[in-house]
Amino acid sequence: MKSIWKLGLAATLALSASAALAEDRSVALILDASGSMNGRLADGTVKINAAKNAVRNLVAQIPDSVRLSFRAYGHQHHRSKHNCTDTQMLVPFGRAPDVRGGVVNTSDGLKAQGYTPITYVLGLAADDLKPENGKRSIVLVSDGKETCEGDPCLLAKKLAEADADLTIHTVGFGVDPQARLQLQCIADAARGTYYDANSAVDLAKTMEEAVEATAEPEIQDEVITITLPKAQEGTLEIIAPYFNEVVDAETGEQVAVLTDNTPSKVLPAGIYNIKFGKTQWLKSVAVRADETTTIEPGRLKVEGPYFNDVLDPETGEIIEKATSHHAEFPLLAGRYDVTFGKALWKNVVVNEGETTVLNPGRLKIRNPYFHDVLDPATGQALLKLTKSNDELPLPPGTYDVRFGKKLWRGIKLTEGETVTLNPVLVRMAEPYFNRILDQDTGEEVEKFTRDRTTIPLAPGTYTVMFGKAAWKDFSVEAGDDLRINPGRIKIDGKKFYIKVFDEAGTEVIMLTESTNDIPFPPGKYRLDVSGQEVPVTLIEGKRLVLKLQ
Repeated sequence: MKSIWKLGLAATLALSASAALAEDRSVALILDASGSMNGRLADGTVKINAAKNAVRNLVAQIPDSVRLSFRAYGHQHHRSKHNCTDTQMLVPFGRAPDVRGGVVNTSDGLKAQGYTPITYVLGLAADDLKPENGKRSIVLVSDGKETCEGDPCLLAKKLAEADADLTIHTVGFGVDPQARLQLQCIADAARGTYYDANSAVDLAKTMEEAVEATAEPEIQDEVITITLPKAQEGTLEIIAPYFNEVVDAETGEQVAVLTDNTPSKVLPAGIYNIKFGKTQWLKSVAVRADETTTIEPGRLKVEGPYFNDVLDPETGEIIEKATSHHAEFPLLAGRYDVTFGKALWKNVVVNEGETTVLNPGRLKIRNPYFHDVLDPATGQALLKLTKSNDELPLPPGTYDVRFGKKLWRGIKLTEGETVTLNPVLVRMAEPYFNRILDQDTGEEVEKFTRDRTTIPLAPGTYTVMFGKAAWKDFSVEAGDDLRINPGRIKIDGKKFYIKVFDEAGTEVIMLTESTNDIPFPPGKYRLDVSGQEVPVTLIEGKRLVLKLQ
């Protein structure tokens, strides 16, 4: 046997080795640098770092006769930009010895952040290869499925039909079942091989086996190919379907709807797309002649839901919505984010044939009045508790709740637990636009008006202002019911302008006919009545009447 060059941890790239065993071979290496590559493999290795190591090891060992190029996608624009043309030819084709350094340097500099436009990139890679002589291979390394328009498996099939010397190999780098199915379809459609890797170690072993499996024997037998008639139909089956539309990927025509009553359908051999939920499409499902292709989704159940959106974590696209009447539903196996207002329960794993149950915590406020629940780290308002919605679900975690402008901090929710906040109720007898201050910061947190005489507050110490007069040191705990009953000053007379000073000598208000009979904190005051100094004492809840003669 010929000696076989080994790639070890070159992992994702080793499947180009079969192409490298002969002269006149060109390999277009494509590396996924989308945002999901910041995730970790089963062994804890960050995916993009493992991929960079694989590139480094490969180019050090690849035979000199191979012509190699290097392209990446998803590395130039953050996923929030939704850029579906984010790809770049980083190193054009050249002999391996000439491009090794460039491939390593550009690979090491990649930043994983964007989308996964597989269809678009495959088309460009095929164009890149057209000027190359001899056998041509695309090696696609991806950790996710297509996140843009197009069907990569259908394109791979057309590319392979148009170029007999083109082969596409794919490597699933810690992928979920959806991405694996799509990458397998791409490889099958283009005479290639799919390789699965869940850790850097698995990757190395798998790729080494791939090299040995594709090594050419020293003496080759003469091969005569006889084409036999092929069956034209296969079966598509979904375990526990839920009104899943099936569309011919090539024509866009709906060919079936699979339900509980009709979970399977005999279809012409080909490539199909299947709809799950409101917007999720499983692309590149290959139905083969005389075979049954079985899709087994998982299920997600949200306990006590409240209009919770289920999102694709890579695109942010809404896939399903959990409501009180639709709390459990099928989903393709994979990872999802689930919204609770603007809070996210991230990385919810749904496995094939299993039901994932989310049992959120619940936050309740007694006697609420439009309270924002905040993320303590960012200050972002996540949802609002009101009189009509005084209890809502949230992911486990720590939250702050706004009472006026004061925060009730560090509220911890655990899964399945209900936490009830019992705020302080502060009641004002006959208020007159009284400001409530946080005594520690001096910041105004709330205000009494004639129409709002009872206010819920977080525990703390407060000062209530009456004009410039301050009633201080209201220290209150959760559940307290504080009643503030100020004194009042009423002037019985006509056309008066009376200045009122507190004990410190500060003018706190001017009494006139239009500002008369108003509340004040109990205590001693001095009135300037036409130049006469009149000392008075106000008693809590009592009205003091001064008659002018």
